Amino acid sequence: MEVPAENRRQVDIILPKPRDSVTFRIVDERGYPLSRADIEVSSLDWDAPLRQTLFSDDAGEAQLSDARGLPLRLVVERRGRAPTVAEIERAPALVELAMEPALGATGLVETRHGFVADAELTLQTPSGERAARTDEQGVFHFEDLAAGPARLLIVKAGLVPHEEDVAVAGDPEREVDLGRFELTEGGSVKGLVVDERGGGIGR
Repeated sequence: MEVPAENRRQVDIILPKPRDSVTFRIVDERGYPLSRADIEVSSLDWDAPLRQTLFSDDAGEAQLSDARGLPLRLVVERRGRAPTVAEIERAPALVELAMEPALGATGLVETRHGFVADAELTLQTPSGERAARTDEQGVFHFEDLAAGPARLLIVKAGLVPHEEDVAVAGDPEREVDLGRFELTEGGSVKGLVVDERGGGIGR
């Protein structure tokens, strides 16, 4: 809109009506409230961008204003509980999510010569990535996992990176054994760069 110099023009801007709030209630597998749960909320509607982190109170609840009716994605995490991921087509007044006890996972990284210490591991899960390192015996541990498929990446200097699909499933009372992973030694390439006539190209 153009306004001539030294002139004034009145413009009315009509804002959309604020949406009602949404209450999130986080409970355990028996229905008891869980406090201090980390609730990551993001909107799935490009026309209504929203991304916010909430924390549940002693009643297991957290409130988000101006979110009723939006399509939302939730990622809920809490120490000792399996991460919970949910997508809601239209957020109602109350969203209740139950968190199951967390799973732990362990495994072993080695080469044909022995254990691999200080290898870096990344476990890619629906709720995000988890990181770990192997100890002197090549053993690694992951905590606070949910049951389901995951992708494991293992990196160690001098060795070929290893990537593999794994399944996290088992009893919360004992660690899930992901198995043994053998890395191979990285190779090196040496050669001469030549031109189209076969002559060497200087550095």
